[in-house]
Amino acid sequence: MEATRHGAAGSATGYLYQCERALLELLTQASINPDLTLFMEKLDDIHLEESGRPVDILQVKHHTGPGGSLTDESRDLWRTLDVWMDLLPTLDSDEDPEFALLTTSQAPDDSAASYLRESDGRNPDEALQRLLKVAQNSTVEGTAKVRERFVRVDPEVRMRLIEAIVVRDAEPRIHELDARLESELRTGVRREHMAGFIESLKGWWYARSVALLTKSEPAIALGDLLNKVHDLRDSYHPENLPFDWDLGEPSETEQVSYATSLFIRQLRWIAASDELLRIAIDDYHRSFTNRSRWLRLGLLRPGELDGYERRLVAEWKRQHAFMRVDLGSNATEIENQQAGRDLWRQVSDSSMIRIRVRFQEQTLNRGTYHDLAERQLVGWHPLFEERIRSLLEGAA
Repeated sequence: MEATRHGAAGSATGYLYQCERALLELLTQASINPDLTLFMEKLDDIHLEESGRPVDILQVKHHTGPGGSLTDESRDLWRTLDVWMDLLPTLDSDEDPEFALLTTSQAPDDSAASYLRESDGRNPDEALQRLLKVAQNSTVEGTAKVRERFVRVDPEVRMRLIEAIVVRDAEPRIHELDARLESELRTGVRREHMAGFIESLKGWWYARSVALLTKSEPAIALGDLLNKVHDLRDSYHPENLPFDWDLGEPSETEQVSYATSLFIRQLRWIAASDELLRIAIDDYHRSFTNRSRWLRLGLLRPGELDGYERRLVAEWKRQHAFMRVDLGSNATEIENQQAGRDLWRQVSDSSMIRIRVRFQEQTLNRGTYHDLAERQLVGWHPLFEERIRSLLEGAA
């Protein structure tokens, strides 16, 4: 079936592009103006403020095909002017922000938009004359009302608007933005870590962008972004690893699979509560997805994960041996269950075993122990081996 003209792909790409451009805009300003705050869908698609005053107002246009031209009769151009004619009267008389039209399209030579670029050829007077000519004479459908409005605007207000506009055309498309992010980050991020670093940063940024777009957060301060960049640099240190909490919740299929897994069965043998089972599934899922991501991105050294697991198993063996001695041979089932819960808690909460020296996220230990239990390398109930053997014999 052919895609419809009104498919959602273009709109979705536009929102993704808006979010990623916001990230790039804030990063590029870091060394110039450290006190900026970014807003989305407030004054326009994106705008930056300093001390509560707008300094940059951006209209963002992403086109994947031939549409969105920037001729003098361009609908993109006239619709943007309509937005800004609404906005200009709301600003204080001493506020003088830059109105930027940031677009993947390219302005033709000798067009009004070409005269509004930030270049030696910038000529707002010429741009205004061309726009007035089109406003008075064009017959293009869809822009008549805004063209009429443009003609009626007070000449001084109209000139103030045109002088504030900067056209940033031929901007990179969404699939090209990672290269721009690399350029901004390369002085502080190792080359071999760059792909993972950008993935982690964008994951955090998308969550914040959704909060902005849904109005659950008012703005993002540049300081918040820089703090996140610094935290990620620490996590990508050679003696650390990035643990991402934003990799998503288990899918419905994964939840069903986890509920019938051996590691959950082992926890049922020690009478773990439903709440503890839910926590165990979450720990297992977060640990598994992060380990998988490290392997995919090549962040782990050869044999590193195996060595880490051997140390976890060695710790379990030590604690398991103490548990068996303390229980003796005449323990009741209730005593066995309590001892198993105590063993699970003790080894899961151990802070001494780390995959790397600076890595401190204890969820990895907890989740990896569940993975080891799934693979029958550790267990919690004093008689777990006999019970696993019975399971296997029953399945044979």
